[in-house]
Amino acid sequence: MQTKMPLTFLHRSANGASKTDSRRGRKRRFGIAGAANVILTNAVLQALLASNVVNIAVATLTSQAVNTIFGYTIYGKLVFRAHGLRQKRQVIRYTLLMATMWILNTGGIELGATANISKNVAALAMVPVLAVLSYLVQKNWVFR
Repeated sequence: MQTKMPLTFLHRSANGASKTDSRRGRKRRFGIAGAANVILTNAVLQALLASNVVNIAVATLTSQAVNTIFGYTIYGKLVFRAHGLRQKRQVIRYTLLMATMWILNTGGIELGATANISKNVAALAMVPVLAVLSYLVQKNWVFR
């Protein structure tokens, strides 16, 4: 019986040491961490959207702030196993990514609302789109 070996890649860390990282393991960690992050940030977003106390931009900005604080740590440490998370370059890149995600999320929800789709449903529909984009940008730009 033949067993499948996970695809591994050799990476060089900032100090020059080599390490291997399973592509499948990283995606699994992103999925688990992402699920926790989505539950937390979407609970905030859905509550704000349902309350009608604030507009869509403020609701998404608030949930994005929660996402940024929680996400930087869990994605950087647990998913991409990045070193030097306090380095200005990574913090700036992650913040730029989160600002872009906020703009896209706000625009997607606004577009849905214009098409007579519930704001809450539009927000949920944006989750997979933003998750894929976030993973790719974090992997290839923020935590590389």
